[in-house]
Amino acid sequence: MKEIQWIVSDLDGTLLNNQKQVSQKNQKAIQWLFEQGIDFGIVSGRPVKTIYETLDFWQIKPYVRFIIGMNGAAFMDISTHEITYAPSLSLYVIQKIMNHFKGWDVCFQILDEKIRYTNRSTNSSIQYKLFYTIHYKMS
Repeated sequence: MKEIQWIVSDLDGTLLNNQKQVSQKNQKAIQWLFEQGIDFGIVSGRPVKTIYETLDFWQIKPYVRFIIGMNGAAFMDISTHEITYAPSLSLYVIQKIMNHFKGWDVCFQILDEKIRYTNRSTNSSIQYKLFYTIHYKMS
């Protein structure tokens, strides 16, 4: 049988509890993985820098080896702090997509690290005000 080399976890609703914290049980499990030589990584829709900045609060920073954020569009190697991004959509393509949905009840939200651009306010965008700077009137 092949040996386990790494384990990854999502954050919200998986690794984090209802208080958005990592439980002591999960902290100990992640530390145990580290001691066994098994790399632990986090995968999330959140930006990698935001996740990295929260690792100390969650008390797991020494045990996390990598972060995959932005729904797979960014990868951070914790040991080097190097972030690799997937190619971005061009402004032309973004405008084409937005024009296609013109007149529909669609809320566009584009996240650039800690800045979220959106064309209108929604319950979702209002919740993100706690974490991001929000700019409206995207067109």
